[in-house]
Amino acid sequence: MIGHQRDFSTRAVGLLFRGVAVFIGYRIPHRQIPLMPVPTPAPQSKSAATEESDIKTAFQPLRWTLLVAAIFACFIVAMLGFVYLETKHDLTIQSDRVIASQMSVFAHLSPERRR
Repeated sequence: MIGHQRDFSTRAVGLLFRGVAVFIGYRIPHRQIPLMPVPTPAPQSKSAATEESDIKTAFQPLRWTLLVAAIFACFIVAMLGFVYLETKHDLTIQSDRVIASQMSVFAHLSPERRR
């Protein structure tokens, strides 16, 4: 009798939780089956070529990440170099114009005022 009562109370609590979950909009599968662990086969000895290919496969995402990072770094360096060279060119032209205008001002001065 106690076992039957415990089973009933467990079911009641389960139904109560299911009702609350449905009320708040959470969908619970009707029956949950516990997952059983899948037996793994005994480890076998691998040849050196297989182990080497496993290592290469394991580092493949890292290689792609490093390749993309290197390409990105090269792009950033190229972009900064372009900005530097363009700025240097513009500042040189602007400085040359200022120097030329100052030279023309000094050239038009009288010889007494040049000293």
